[in-house]
Amino acid sequence: MTMVSAAGWQVERVVREVPGRGTSIRLRVSWRGYWQADCESSEDVARFVDLSTLVPAVPHLYERAYPSPPAWKVAAQLLDTEMGGAAVH
Repeated sequence: MTMVSAAGWQVERVVREVPGRGTSIRLRVSWRGYWQADCESSEDVARFVDLSTLVPAVPHLYERAYPSPPAWKVAAQLLDTEMGGAAVH
């Protein structure tokens, strides 16, 4: 899943095969198409972009109702789920 903000930030999951080390999974942060960082967690991503401004890049055909947690927590949970990690509480 790719997440974007109106300010031009984009966060996407990147899976790479590193010779001799196996698979490497990172969250790639870019701004207006320019690479900023490859992060390991939503906390690292939050150093670059306000998580509450991120929304899924692909619109869904149905309306999605998010639970009552703050928007930053929902974004962090989506990113952590994408990375296969534990959800933020």
